[in-house]
Amino acid sequence: MQTQQKRGSKMNKAEAEFIKNEAELVVRENCSRLIKTLSEFGYSGDQCDAFVQIASSHLLGGSLDLWLEVHGGDTDTLGRFVCARIEAKKKRDAAEKRRKSH
Repeated sequence: MQTQQKRGSKMNKAEAEFIKNEAELVVRENCSRLIKTLSEFGYSGDQCDAFVQIASSHLLGGSLDLWLEVHGGDTDTLGRFVCARIEAKKKRDAAEKRRKSH
């Protein structure tokens, strides 16, 4: 990974894009490892569903805590971000439902 930018220094567009891509890669790789790890527990059916729901709840809580920590406790922006994610999920689900019905 590249060295971190000093706080307060300006990034150019290419640097910001690079950091965004690196962050997306880190999240994607960690999610892949998490799915693999969850599957190694060997739960099936209702046990698997419960395990994944509990694990994802803890991940969400940790993610929200981290977000609040690095964004200075900005709950208003966090609320808008969460609502936007929910709306995007609804749109993806609706589009998938329309696609399957045709």
